[in-house]
Amino acid sequence: GFSDITILLNEISRQTGLVTYHAPMLATLSRSDQKSQDSFFKVLTGNFEPVNSPAMQIMTGSTAHGRLIGGNLASLIHLLGTPHEPDWENNILVIEDVGEAPYKIDRMLTQLHLSGRLEKLAGLILGTFTDADNQEEEWSATIWERAHELTGGEIPLWVNFPSGHGTRNVTLPLGMETVMDSASGQLEFIVP
Repeated sequence: GFSDITILLNEISRQTGLVTYHAPMLATLSRSDQKSQDSFFKVLTGNFEPVNSPAMQIMTGSTAHGRLIGGNLASLIHLLGTPHEPDWENNILVIEDVGEAPYKIDRMLTQLHLSGRLEKLAGLILGTFTDADNQEEEWSATIWERAHELTGGEIPLWVNFPSGHGTRNVTLPLGMETVMDSASGQLEFIVP
């Protein structure tokens, strides 16, 4: 699942070492785009193909290796300072959100920065940030620029990744070792 389920996905992975899936739920699968549906069914059969998207942009390139963590930004922010907080150290964070004004996203990103969480990451991936399932281009550009400013070009930063509350929501294996390869523009999964 996704959204509030982000908390459960990351905690199950953190406590057990199992891989969980940030993915469409059965109730949203039928309105997901074809690539997201294909991704969902391939992962269920153990086929972890690299994820790329022509719409994705690489703001800061290089290669990052680490476990994939993340999901809904607002949900993750509520875990800071609790025993259920994800392990940020040398991991790749993917975040997305829905219905949050740009100033709220800015505030959450700033909190991650000021708390030292962003500097611990190996890489950062921004999925979609939507309002009522409609992509807001101006909002996204503001969010992307703010993330770039806060990471200071120190880690790979990808934006407009196909993950979020809209029709683009590819299945991502949280807790799996992942390679963020900016040269190829692919997120690759290292299957144990």
